[in-house]
Amino acid sequence: MKSVLPAIKQVEWISAADLSVSTQGKIYEGIVLDSVTGTFSDLDIDGLASLSVQSEKQSGQDVYTTTLTLKKTEIIPITRIILALLARGQNCYRVTDIYGSQSLLGTPDKPYTSLTYKYDNADTPTGTRIFTVEIKYINLFSVLSIG
Repeated sequence: MKSVLPAIKQVEWISAADLSVSTQGKIYEGIVLDSVTGTFSDLDIDGLASLSVQSEKQSGQDVYTTTLTLKKTEIIPITRIILALLARGQNCYRVTDIYGSQSLLGTPDKPYTSLTYKYDNADTPTGTRIFTVEIKYINLFSVLSIG
């Protein structure tokens, strides 16, 4: 897998139905979006998230699998509720890297992103308790830079 952005310091989400994207034509790999509008909600993360892209040829076209991985150690009931809702929804994610550059994962149209998460609870009282969240997006393009 190839990492495409430096470490991600902020992850925000929005329902795909509430997102508006503006560009000078069709969306394709490498395009920079003119604007992205809508009310995003912060997805609180611990530390930095990572984003990677893998491409493969399918029926003569490049298909990109983009994976955003983040960790959450604050285990409160609302964390589970938010993650469960996001896992069921049709959402898009705006990520901000450590240099302030923003990119969009997903668009208002199909295919939508998918979110999975797992909770690890160590077998010792002082062991790690952590949510690992993985957001995947498979399309003819990966993340879209926001201009």
